[in-house]
Amino acid sequence: MCPDRQIVSLFADGELPSPWREKLLAHADACPSCTTLLSNYRSVSAALARPAADEAMEAAKARVWRELSAVRVVRPGIAAGRSTSVWHRSLVLPWPAAVAAVLVVAIAAAFIGAPAFAPNDRAIARLGSDVQPVVPVADMDGVLRYLESQESSADILIIRLPDSKDFLQSGEPALVRAADYVRSVGR
Repeated sequence: MCPDRQIVSLFADGELPSPWREKLLAHADACPSCTTLLSNYRSVSAALARPAADEAMEAAKARVWRELSAVRVVRPGIAAGRSTSVWHRSLVLPWPAAVAAVLVVAIAAAFIGAPAFAPNDRAIARLGSDVQPVVPVADMDGVLRYLESQESSADILIIRLPDSKDFLQSGEPALVRAADYVRSVGR
């Protein structure tokens, strides 16, 4: 039975350890297919180790650059000696001029776009006239009763906290999901 191709490759590269190296050498002497495979691996290794490939690559690279430098680039559709159109010309701007142009465009966009993003003062004034400044309640049940009496017309509710900075904990905190909360009519 012939050994694996990877083991034969290791042997051809001289990387196979001693106990298996002798066994593979004895097998390769008796097996013609392993001898052929081993000679193929050695010929590939020898071809890759030759420096002639580098010299041929450098010669080919020099030849290509020589031919490219001799070729004159002509765009299709443009006769020799005729100037190119405005769209095919390159525009060269000095850095300070380019930066100044970008700044002018940014400042103009800020001034033109500012009114579109400004808050609507009339909507804020109208909101202030509809909202009562203080809700006349003393506890959370009073807030809930007040909200039920508003007929869901108030989208915004401003709750003023006590002026003192000392809060007392009363009762146990509870998490209530919006889906579980249903307004009771009789409260």
